[in-house]
Amino acid sequence: MRRFSFFLCLLFSLGTLSPAHGAEREFRGAWVATVYNLDWPSKPGLPAATQKAQLRTLLDRAAAIKLNAILLQVRPASDALYASKKEPWSKFLSGRAGGLAWLRPARFRD
Repeated sequence: MRRFSFFLCLLFSLGTLSPAHGAEREFRGAWVATVYNLDWPSKPGLPAATQKAQLRTLLDRAAAIKLNAILLQVRPASDALYASKKEPWSKFLSGRAGGLAWLRPARFRD
C-alpha cells in the first residue's frame, strides 16, 4: 500500500512539471525623466533640431537593448511638454517657464 501511495504521489507531482510558457507579449520599457533635464533634453532651451537628435539617440539606444516602450515624463514640474490651456510650456524644454517650445514631443516623428 505504501508503494502504491508513493507511486500515486509521484505520478501527480510529475503532472505538474510541464514546461513553463513565456509570456506572449512582454513590457520592456524605460522611464525618460525630463525634470531638471535628467535624461532629455540635456539642457533647457536647446534648438529643436538638437532636441530631436537627442531624443532620436535615446530611442535608438532603447531599440538596441530591445525595449518596446518609452515612458516620457510630460509633466515635469507643474508645467507640460505639450500644448495645454491650463499649464505653461515646461522650462526644461523651452528654456524659460511658459516659453514657446519649438519641438512638440507628442508629435515627434522620425
